[in-house]
Amino acid sequence: MSEPRVIILLDLDCFYAQCEIVRLGLDPSIPLALLQWNSALAVNYPARALGIKRGDSFQAIREAGGLALHLEVIPVQPLAEIKTISTNNSCLEGNHSANDESLDAKISEIGDDNNVENNTESIEDAYNKLFRLPQCIRNDIYQKEKNRMRNPREGKASLERYRLASSMIFQVILEGMNKCVGKGNFILERASIDELYLDVTDHCNEILSSSLKEDEEWKNDKCSPLIKISKEEYESVRSLDNGNEDLWRGCEIAKEIRQFVFNRLGFTLSAGVSLNKTLAKLGAGYGKPNNQAIILPHLIPEVMKITKVRKVRNFGGKVGKKVISMLPENKDTMASVAEILTLDSLTKTLGIDMGRWVFDACRGIDNEVVKETVGILTKSITAFKSFPKADYNSITKWIVLLVTDIVNRVEQDTERNCRSPKSCTIQYTSIRGKETSDFNVRFYHVCSILVN
Repeated sequence: MSEPRVIILLDLDCFYAQCEIVRLGLDPSIPLALLQWNSALAVNYPARALGIKRGDSFQAIREAGGLALHLEVIPVQPLAEIKTISTNNSCLEGNHSANDESLDAKISEIGDDNNVENNTESIEDAYNKLFRLPQCIRNDIYQKEKNRMRNPREGKASLERYRLASSMIFQVILEGMNKCVGKGNFILERASIDELYLDVTDHCNEILSSSLKEDEEWKNDKCSPLIKISKEEYESVRSLDNGNEDLWRGCEIAKEIRQFVFNRLGFTLSAGVSLNKTLAKLGAGYGKPNNQAIILPHLIPEVMKITKVRKVRNFGGKVGKKVISMLPENKDTMASVAEILTLDSLTKTLGIDMGRWVFDACRGIDNEVVKETVGILTKSITAFKSFPKADYNSITKWIVLLVTDIVNRVEQDTERNCRSPKSCTIQYTSIRGKETSDFNVRFYHVCSILVN
């Protein structure tokens, strides 16, 4: 068995919806749902308090008293000529109106996240142009975008503003970690657009063995914490759990980084701290929103008693459904799996490897390591579009749109990150009646193809 680790999971709260709150400078207490066509893609906590949930329609959101915003849409027509936006205008002095034609034009241009003047623009510059506009411009953008329905025929829904925000946030987290624990003293793995894992085991062990037991030097010199913890407060938490100082130190790191991101960018995160990825992810769920939770070793059995199987990392899909089907009715917790299902029954139903993994996971065991993500970069760039019905002639314009979108993003990524794609995969699925046909082809050494 591997040695105990200190793993942190950082999770941005209601990320897509939170991006809109920050971008438009809105009050975080506003109940907001982000739409993709006529379905809620993301719902913030104030909206959830009104009963609004993912998948709700525009009408349902409005009837519940929520605010609806829609994803940016890349128009299906050929992309317009890119224009330069200047925020140095009369609105900075308060001399503007929402009906001013020139201001409307500026808002329209600013609102299109895909209007990037040049691909050499840094992530920070691009972020500032979109997320740090003067509030007067944000207000007018908000008036144009709020409670506006969009139609799938208009174009392709774009997630570019959220990718940009994610990249900026992860850069700030990396900067904060370098200041907090020192470069090379942690492992960072990007888990998704709004989640990342940190392995801070070596740092926590070093701090505890070298300075924590002797004095309070680590609070100022070794970590430069953004949130100061007094000796009395620290001794208080230690008295409740003597012997897990390394995990408590992980809590301090998580708290500091969450505060660092909020101070710099205004985004809130939740965090989980524990011995492995599964437990850290679970802790973050219990810590939401804008808080954090630690799962200590001796409390793992109690936590498993209250944790639903489908709420655990990697149990949300087919594996979770299969495990639930093996349990008696009204038994759906991780503790139920540990108590009722034997290793033999799990391996027979799920296979040797998956059965063993489930057997361990329901006991809080997960040996998967945190794997460093170089530069916190995504591994792939994807563009896709689904249609209820299409023929060859009508689909051509959509292919042009997808190709233009992905080539622009690849060029931008190449300039920013000094890397090029190694392969390109084209895939489509067609459905005729009950028959489904899949086609895909992969090209290698695609740099010359994209350039030419």
